[in-house]
Amino acid sequence: MLIGKDNSGFGWDERRQRIVAEDAVWNSYIS
Repeated sequence: MLIGKDNSGFGWDERRQRIVAEDAVWNSYIS
């Protein structure tokens, strides 16, 4: 669960209503 506005490089795209992150953040998260 993500809590807060900024959690380890993840953010929230208000317009698209979804979580966003740079590729490096996703790669670190899934490995």
